[in-house]
Amino acid sequence: MIRRLIILLLIVGCDKIDKKEAENSYLEFWQIKYFVNQDNEPTDVGYITNANPILGKFSTSIIHNNPLKVKIMIKERAVGIKLYENEQNLSVKGNKQDPIEYDIKVKRNDESIDFIFRGINETDLVVVGNIISSSHQDTLIHYLKMGGEFEFYLETKNQINNKIYEFEINDESPHGFINTFNKLESN
Repeated sequence: MIRRLIILLLIVGCDKIDKKEAENSYLEFWQIKYFVNQDNEPTDVGYITNANPILGKFSTSIIHNNPLKVKIMIKERAVGIKLYENEQNLSVKGNKQDPIEYDIKVKRNDESIDFIFRGINETDLVVVGNIISSSHQDTLIHYLKMGGEFEFYLETKNQINNKIYEFEINDESPHGFINTFNKLESN
């Protein structure tokens, strides 16, 4: 009888430890980082980014499903996406004289968002939006605040060899994007 009680306590005790370890080891998807100045010291200007690289794929007319790493950066009403082809350390570079333009389609929870986002890369960052208004940024941030699974599809528009970039965001972290966004806003 005592032996059975000890075994039962060990089983219940181990189950509680496993649940606690899982809760404590659960990584946040989003985090707040701060821009640095010319001396490489943090400023008080923060932005939201993914804590770990988002993995995806990119294709051209010749090559298909090459590895892709993605970093998203969101500051107030600005959204930027860095694309790292073949998981390199340098992101895709555009330039101001001939920027790379993108059509960006997004699905949320397997339903297409009825909005074609635009993006432009003049440096090493795809800036979501257009010059005239901030509706692109506001709309994307609105959907990210709602949470869920997102599928991103970026297609270059003005390149000789157009490229397609695909990646997914599945934020299952306990605090989600909206809490991180509200924390950044309150700082």
